[in-house]
Amino acid sequence: MDNTRLTLIFMKFMQAHRGRENAIQRDRVLDHMQLWEPKMTDRQLRDLYSKQPVCSCDQGLFIPIRPAEVEDFKKYLEAKAIPLLSRYKTVLAYYPHLAPVRGEQQELFGN
Repeated sequence: MDNTRLTLIFMKFMQAHRGRENAIQRDRVLDHMQLWEPKMTDRQLRDLYSKQPVCSCDQGLFIPIRPAEVEDFKKYLEAKAIPLLSRYKTVLAYYPHLAPVRGEQQELFGN
């Protein structure tokens, strides 16, 4: 099934999950999506909703309806990103000669 149709199915399903208090666990969303796309994986679901106006929290996924939910979502993402960035800093601490030079565009995918 094409991605546009899957996105429509996903967003229609998520309409019942507006507001953090109505968040739904990702595995339940995946179960629903697999009714339409049986081979959909968790990774494919995450790729799908990462491009949609949907928030995540410890309770699952939801469509935000209040400004505080969007702010809490930002904090949730920051809490997950900071440990990942610390790995980057560890690599640079061991290999400072590999640090990007200011003003130079960083090569993301090798030479």
